[in-house]
Amino acid sequence: MVANSYITNHSFIQSEIVPLLETGFTGTLRSWWDKHLTHESKQQIIHAVKLNEDGLPIFDEQI
Repeated sequence: MVANSYITNHSFIQSEIVPLLETGFTGTLRSWWDKHLTHESKQQIIHAVKLNEDGLPIFDEQI
């Protein structure tokens, strides 16, 4: 929901939103992100795209 708001109301692109969301991580989530994920895993999460039943990317659907 927050990501959609940034895209719609502030003209941010998805890659600009991730650092904003990451700054809000606390506790277990912060530890998981900082200490347990590799750089490659973080990049896969950051660039993940939802796919439809045919395996095609869904870009315009509200998440």
